[in-house]
Amino acid sequence: MGDMKEFFGEVISKYTEEQAIEDGIKADLGWFPFGKGLVRITATTGFINTMNSLQTLHILLKTLNNIQPKYPNMIVFQQGEGGDRREDDNRTLITHMATDKKVYAKLDDHGTHHILTFMLAEEY
Repeated sequence: MGDMKEFFGEVISKYTEEQAIEDGIKADLGWFPFGKGLVRITATTGFINTMNSLQTLHILLKTLNNIQPKYPNMIVFQQGEGGDRREDDNRTLITHMATDKKVYAKLDDHGTHHILTFMLAEEY
């Protein structure tokens, strides 16, 4: 299989993390030690405006205790009860909490650092 450029052609536009923060679509929560490097934690304004403090704290702590550069690099928080389970060849951890909104925590590798984004499912 060829590279993406070969399949799709030249990139004509790129919306960067910095532009999303500048536009107010995401909030920058800062840089934190992560493994042998750093992770930049961001959150969408939809996530910030929807989750209450207790939900946000639960999501943040559960994510920081479970997310990994390899697997799982995505955590899905959804309504309901029950134990955690893995899907998508262990790349995704599904967990439950008291919320009517599904929330994603997604870790992306940017080479020199990682970016961890908290967002509502409809913002993904």
